[in-house]
Amino acid sequence: MSEAVELAEVCAVHPERASAGICERCGSFMCEGCRSAPGAGLCESCARRLGRGRWVAQVPILGVLMMVHGGLTVAMGLILLVYGVFTAAALGGLPANDDPAQQAMSSIMLGGMLGLGVIHMPSGVLQLLAGWRVRTYQSRGLGIASLWLGLLTFLGCYCLPTSLAMIVYGSIVLHSDEVVERFDAERPAAT
Repeated sequence: MSEAVELAEVCAVHPERASAGICERCGSFMCEGCRSAPGAGLCESCARRLGRGRWVAQVPILGVLMMVHGGLTVAMGLILLVYGVFTAAALGGLPANDDPAQQAMSSIMLGGMLGLGVIHMPSGVLQLLAGWRVRTYQSRGLGIASLWLGLLTFLGCYCLPTSLAMIVYGSIVLHSDEVVERFDAERPAAT
């Protein structure tokens, strides 16, 4: 006669508590109290280990810098749009003469400044959104894409140096192995 022994799934740290899930990194059973965050797939121990890295600590800083840079890029885009409209209006209000250069200058200023403003806007808005998501270890790919889209600001010159600096810093941080592992750990498990 053999008896089947049933093993209940219990927390690895608190054997008196029932398991609420399995850590996606180490595979141990964990109760709700041992989860790194409500509904998270990592135990507290693994979450601490993933958050200790040198580059992992830079991710929230990068996210904030991306939001600041995105806000400044949007502001520059708005300034260029407004400048283009007012300059075109001012040139169009000059006394009329037969000089074709004066007539063309109004159109060039309006088109050029509006074009530069429109180029800056998507880059800035995307960096604002990506910075918010990167700060919380979500959307690493969106963060990388928004940093590279910042190169569109080269025509406006104002934001290019900071865009280049953000690409270098962001690429170093977002491509480090420990950061990639942390972003992967935060990704929801497939059901």
